[in-house]
Amino acid sequence: MLPQYEVEMLIGRGGMGAVYRGVQLSLERKVAIKLLPPAIEQQDTAFAERFKNEAKLMGRMNHPAIVSVYDFGRTTDGQLYFVMEYVDGTDVQRMIAREGKLPPEHALAVTAHLCDALGYAHKQGIVHRDIKPSNVLIDSDGRVKVADFGLAKLTDKKLNTGLTQTGMAMGTPDYVAPETLTLGVEVDGRADIYAVGVMLYQMLTGDIPRGMFKMPSKKFQSIDPRFDAIVRRALEHDREERYQSSHELRIDLDVILTTPRAAPGQEASAVMPKQATPPPPGRTVVPSSRNPGSTQQRRPAPPPEDLPLPTPPPPSSTLPYVIAAVLMLAGGGWFIFQNKHVPSEQVTEATTPATITPPTPTGTPTKTEKLPPPSMTPPATTTAIKPPTSTGTSMPTAPKTTTSVPPTTPKPSGSDSAMFNRLSQLESQFQTAFEREVNTAYADQIATLGTGYAAALDRTMQEASKAGRLDETIALREEKQRFTTHKFMPSIDPSGLHSAVVKLRNTYRSAEKNYSQQKDATSLPLYDRYIEVLSALEKELISQGQSADAARVRTKRDDVVARRKQRAAKVPADASVLPKTSPTSTSV
Repeated sequence: MLPQYEVEMLIGRGGMGAVYRGVQLSLERKVAIKLLPPAIEQQDTAFAERFKNEAKLMGRMNHPAIVSVYDFGRTTDGQLYFVMEYVDGTDVQRMIAREGKLPPEHALAVTAHLCDALGYAHKQGIVHRDIKPSNVLIDSDGRVKVADFGLAKLTDKKLNTGLTQTGMAMGTPDYVAPETLTLGVEVDGRADIYAVGVMLYQMLTGDIPRGMFKMPSKKFQSIDPRFDAIVRRALEHDREERYQSSHELRIDLDVILTTPRAAPGQEASAVMPKQATPPPPGRTVVPSSRNPGSTQQRRPAPPPEDLPLPTPPPPSSTLPYVIAAVLMLAGGGWFIFQNKHVPSEQVTEATTPATITPPTPTGTPTKTEKLPPPSMTPPATTTAIKPPTSTGTSMPTAPKTTTSVPPTTPKPSGSDSAMFNRLSQLESQFQTAFEREVNTAYADQIATLGTGYAAALDRTMQEASKAGRLDETIALREEKQRFTTHKFMPSIDPSGLHSAVVKLRNTYRSAEKNYSQQKDATSLPLYDRYIEVLSALEKELISQGQSADAARVRTKRDDVVARRKQRAAKVPADASVLPKTSPTSTSV
């Protein structure tokens, strides 16, 4: 069938065909061979086209975190096949299934590599559309490999094959972004980012975020609370408020990696713990806050020779103990005084923090489940951004923060670093205010709506059952099970759906649309205040002659203005749908 390959065993079988492990005889290397059964190709030509599409898309990509494709064609029996890199290891789904959840450092490393792979694919104009733990492989050396581009599409309409129409729902339901279910919406890379958010939450907690789920740090206190903000933003239903690129998400992950976590009453600790490095032989280790683990100290010096020694007293006297105490105090004082005057060369050498190498996950994974080395490139600056505590009606000034840059990363210029920090803080404050004043109320409304929808299904089901309408009862029961499991309402209904379910769905959608319009209208004042603050900051920088920083602020302001326009476009002209503003409501 494939004379140039030796097929060894079946690895797995899925909707897009079967995968076998084999050996490429000419190069004596292990490969994975994916075959499309002839029956599927004959029954559904679209499957064959998607199979070819997957081979071509994977073949045009060359990235260490994406499975490589070596060959494509038909077997001697006429079956479509393509040959790809064989990954000897496991996948994230199996790791979660066996361990329950992954350590935060493992989840961070996997997500970082996944962001790198998706960033590369998105630059090539390719959207994966089926990111989930079973499609993220970990080889025996701990490297991450993204696989299964069977549902991928090109964002360039000219190059797209037209196999999947706009708004066509593709992928696994729990990982599908909300806009994918909306008819007429073009899917882009932000749909993959939503799936990454679901996967990160699942790796951290072991659960899939459904309905009104708790943030990771609320479920497990051992998880860094900064993961919460990343998960929350990645899972934004409105893609305009989501991370706009995988690079943005990666930057926030880098902050957790490089900036220690500070908790009241506890020592600061990073997600990736730094291993203690033993001092070089023959060097003095000066104890300091940067080297708390140093136990090898300098030998206490003997007391000064010019200290007069007293005459031994009678054996019955207590004076020897007093004299011994005096000698100990004198020696200790001399030792402390000497430590205060350690030569500057020694202090510089000993207090310099150890070089932070790309972290390796703690724990003892099995031979086939090594943690992928993150090989993360730290951002230009890494700043611990504190959420705003002000609840007043004006944008608080950016709080002072402590910047922590690893010694291996060159420091950016002062102006660039300060402006990056300030804009990051302003965005963080805006997102916090948006969550507090817009998203919380909207989430409560949707939760109440969902409860009412489930109750309406129960009432209608009882009425249909009493009336003996069996088809309607079964349809309502299936809808209740679907909604209870997935907690979302699709934008379009499949053909043949019972009219009773369609009627209830339309009622739900009407209320949901109204709540969404109220949410967008409520957000506009926050955007206006944000734009005012950025405009004032730009004018201030221009007056100080800092044109480069002013340009950065202008770019940020233009982005916020564009986001506001997209929100405003969803608000109808009829003012009756706008929510009444409470006099006690707060702004950014």
